[in-house]
Amino acid sequence: MTIFSHKRMLINNLVKDKKEDMYMKKIILLFAAAVIFSSIGHQISGGYKDPEKERRKPFHSFKWFSRS
Repeated sequence: MTIFSHKRMLINNLVKDKKEDMYMKKIILLFAAAVIFSSIGHQISGGYKDPEKERRKPFHSFKWFSRS
């Protein structure tokens, strides 16, 4: 193995490492963006609601039948 081929191998490994690093950074940034957008959407839609507020109120006719 000559010195030039050894240097070329080292340079190729560095380039591969940089490409892998860029790929990982893109994945992490996409994941962070997804988390941020989903939390913003949750806040816009009203966020957390108490269980009492989430329950549906019974229809008026059901109230009428339950009184008798």
